[in-house]
Amino acid sequence: MIEARQLTFGVEIETVAPDHLVRQEGGLRLRIGPRHRGIQVPYLPVGWRAEQDCSIAADHGGHACEIVSPILQGP
Repeated sequence: MIEARQLTFGVEIETVAPDHLVRQEGGLRLRIGPRHRGIQVPYLPVGWRAEQDCSIAADHGGHACEIVSPILQGP
């Protein structure tokens, strides 16, 4: 039997990032990296990255963005 603490998983949040988060100056600026080469999200725990995702339709004033977790484990 497999126990929950043995399982690994990840989370992907598909979203449209508001333009002001991507363009703002300073440490909380959201930078979106290329697919599979995401950039650390400054206001999330270490390992959570923002990357491009062509399956997301972003309208005016937004940027297609997928927030990807690090490898998570356990319950």
